[in-house]
Amino acid sequence: MIMLSLLCLFVLLFVMADGRLDIPCLFKAATSIPCPGCGAMRSASLLLKGDITGALAINPLSVAVIAFIAVSAGWLFVDTVRNRNTYWQIFRTRWSRWAIILALVVVAANWAWSILKGL
Repeated sequence: MIMLSLLCLFVLLFVMADGRLDIPCLFKAATSIPCPGCGAMRSASLLLKGDITGALAINPLSVAVIAFIAVSAGWLFVDTVRNRNTYWQIFRTRWSRWAIILALVVVAANWAWSILKGL
């Protein structure tokens, strides 16, 4: 329920701000290099407006994270209604070394994408 509430709050903030939430990146301000998450807010704004291609062009990882949050919120809601615990059972399993390495490679690739396109 917490994930669903956070997702709803996130969408509400964007709707109220008309997709113009300008939160500066402290990492970029300090180093002049975009962080792995730079462009996530603009990407989310485009995604909420239905521009999936534009959102993917700005920050592909943020689109995947938003999709993960939406699926997780829905799954947790269904678990709550059915009084089950299937969502958390998956996350209690031990993460394999390869899954962690793959996640790090994806984050690094997204970061390289942000740097190369001059975000």
